[in-house]
Amino acid sequence: MRSVQRQAVRAYATLCVERERIETKMAAGETINADIYGQLCDRMDRQSRRMGPPKAPERKSLRDHLASGSARP
Repeated sequence: MRSVQRQAVRAYATLCVERERIETKMAAGETINADIYGQLCDRMDRQSRRMGPPKAPERKSLRDHLASGSARP
């Protein structure tokens, strides 16, 4: 993973933690700032778009897997 991608994922994770904190307060019946919560959710949406869709790991064919010698007997 490139460093730019790692930074994007880290930023998104930070936003997720903050959102969880706010949602915990809401669940406990505390008053929250709805504008701040909305801005946070919007930033999460924008950050997720910057990261792009998740890429599936490359899968080897059975033939390639066996040819690489990583198959167990």
